[in-house]
Amino acid sequence: MKSTNDIWEELGALPVDEVMHVMTKLFATYEEQLQKDPKNEAAQGFFRNLANAIEQTSQCNLNRR
Repeated sequence: MKSTNDIWEELGALPVDEVMHVMTKLFATYEEQLQKDPKNEAAQGFFRNLANAIEQTSQCNLNRR
């Protein structure tokens, strides 16, 4: 498995449209896991963290206006 630093560098090197593709792929992967097992802790954690990140980003963007 690659280190988080390696993955972070690869993510940073992707064009914006490819980052959206990665996000969509991750979402679909964890959504499928959650559909198969609604108690899947990894999938629940992903969506909890994603919701928090969206909320924090939205708040940050509102504060800039």
